[in-house]
Amino acid sequence: MDELDNLETIKLLDKKNYLASVEKFPRQCEQAWEEVKAVVVPTEYQEAEYIVVCGMGGSGLGSWVIDSLFADRLKVPFEVINDYTLPTSVNEKSLVVLSSYSGTTEEVLAAFDEAHLRRAKCLGIAAGGTLVDLMKERNVPHYLINPKHNPAGQPRAGVGYSIMGIVGMLTQTGLLTVSDDEIKKAISALDEFSQKYALSVPSENNLAKQMARSLKEKIIVLVGAEHLAGSLRVFRNQLQETAKNFADFYLLPELNHHLMEGLSFPKSNPQNLLFLFFDSALYSPRLSQRMAVTKDVVAQNKIPSLSYQCQATDQLSQAFEAIQFGSFVSFYLAMLNGVDPSVIPWVDYFKEQLK
Repeated sequence: MDELDNLETIKLLDKKNYLASVEKFPRQCEQAWEEVKAVVVPTEYQEAEYIVVCGMGGSGLGSWVIDSLFADRLKVPFEVINDYTLPTSVNEKSLVVLSSYSGTTEEVLAAFDEAHLRRAKCLGIAAGGTLVDLMKERNVPHYLINPKHNPAGQPRAGVGYSIMGIVGMLTQTGLLTVSDDEIKKAISALDEFSQKYALSVPSENNLAKQMARSLKEKIIVLVGAEHLAGSLRVFRNQLQETAKNFADFYLLPELNHHLMEGLSFPKSNPQNLLFLFFDSALYSPRLSQRMAVTKDVVAQNKIPSLSYQCQATDQLSQAFEAIQFGSFVSFYLAMLNGVDPSVIPWVDYFKEQLK
């Protein structure tokens, strides 16, 4: 039996049922979208002139998805901060969103203190911890995550809460407009893809399992653009944390101005690297041309590549599709690498040393 089709073998590695969190991504989105409607946002938040979202690691992934997906809809400038400090431009006319799944992320807590001192308008999202306590103390509207669809407990595995929680709160402010119908359509598409890539679908018919096998023992370079940019960041993080596999992502058109000249050396690149391109019929025409020529350049450097063609018919559904596909691939690659997908020993070690 193929090792990726052997449920007993997978259960031995997947001790905290990380796979269930992957499978429940659609339910996370659905739950968060409905629950966040109960968050009462003051009317003066509609007057914000600048949005800053603070989040680290898995807790910050949702903000990057929003940044690339809704850039043409957000009514004010939107910036993601992965650090302790806020831009000097943050003031009482700014909206600062604090995102920490655990509620204990020190960078986010530091940013919250700074935002509070500057009298910025604040919103928050967490599953508990110090951040929730402070938000209650300071009367800050927030979405308290009930992570019933994330049994693994890892922030990156609960990205549906992060995305929909922030989207929902921004919709409440009127600074972003996303309809129920759009969300329902995207979740319906997610359910279809979840069935296609599920563990019960044998490897011979399962593209996610096939892709994981192709990525094994490779340094993975993800390439995409436009509305898929944030989804590739999610995939990159999950490959690193879930599969413990080195990976990075690059976006068109920027990579055309530097990365291609870095393919020649070291001479071992063709043996070590594998490019995974994300294609979409919704890319702009010029971007699609760039994608084709970029693939040609990679091929001429004798570096292997694969492509994933997004199948959903709208940008939101495609962004979710790419996340769902990447989540399954990362899980299956973890199985092939023989590692527990939930544990993060080096991140835990690092945090312990900082204490």
